[in-house]
Amino acid sequence: MREWRPLSPSCSISTSDAASTTLCTCKKFKSKDELFQAWIAHDVPAQSDRLMQEFLSGKDIRDGLTKSGVAYLTRLLSPTPIGNMRMLANRPEGSDMAKTFYEKTLRPAWLRLSERMQLLMDEGLLKRADPWVATMHWKGLNEWDMLDKRLLGITKGADPAEIMKAATAAADAFLLIYGNGSRKQRAVGGHAR
Repeated sequence: MREWRPLSPSCSISTSDAASTTLCTCKKFKSKDELFQAWIAHDVPAQSDRLMQEFLSGKDIRDGLTKSGVAYLTRLLSPTPIGNMRMLANRPEGSDMAKTFYEKTLRPAWLRLSERMQLLMDEGLLKRADPWVATMHWKGLNEWDMLDKRLLGITKGADPAEIMKAATAAADAFLLIYGNGSRKQRAVGGHAR
């Protein structure tokens, strides 16, 4: 049996092909699947934290939504997440890896944004609605057809101008649906500006 060493937060991986990358730390993985699961269990929450920081750094809700949209799309369309999605999509039917990834890694990351949406609704900055549905609407409004094109190999990367256009349009559309109609600009954290 081939042994794979686990990833640590201090390790830096620049390729989605973890098997060809030198990995660090002491514990050994039993399979490439365990290695992959450990990698995505570390990577997705770290990216979720970054997305939340972008959201909170906005001068107002629109700016926060736009910044987080740019961060989300830039990461989503980069080689590592695309490679991960392709690997998970190619698992044999009945494999639990994709389900485990969704339930233990991806869904909790989206729930964090949903909790932020709930707080904005509680503060009266967004209309009261199901925060999970609002989060999934935000996700869909941002993605356009860029993810489809990347997964199908039609595009090799993302155009920063197209990402900005999509994120800005998504923020505007989201606020048309969920905005409270107030012209007063408020910081994402709830403090008036």
